[in-house]
Amino acid sequence: FGHKDIPVSYSCVSTGGVGNASSGIVGTGNITNEPVFMDPGTGDYHLESWRSPGYNAGVNQDWMTNALDLDGTRRIRNVQVDMGAYELWVKSGTFFRGK
Repeated sequence: FGHKDIPVSYSCVSTGGVGNASSGIVGTGNITNEPVFMDPGTGDYHLESWRSPGYNAGVNQDWMTNALDLDGTRRIRNVQVDMGAYELWVKSGTFFRGK
C-alpha cells in the first residue's frame, strides 16, 4: 500500500506529526493538544472553557452567519467560530486568567 495524504483542516487530530509524512494528515489550522471537552466519558463534547485550544480556533464560513450549533444556539458567538459541533457560551462576568 502506498502512502496517501489525508486532507484534514481545522480539526483536532492525534499526535504523530500533523503535516509530517509519517502521519499522512495534511491541512491547515489543525491542533494536536487535547481539546478539553466537558465530559467525553458521558458523551458531553462541549468545550469545557476558553482554555480549550478549539475555542475561537475554527474557520468562519459564510453559511455560519445565521446557522445554529447542535444545541440550537448561534454558531458564531464571538468573532471566530469554535472548533467542533458546539459553540462555547460563557456566562457573563469577569475572567481572570491564571499564570
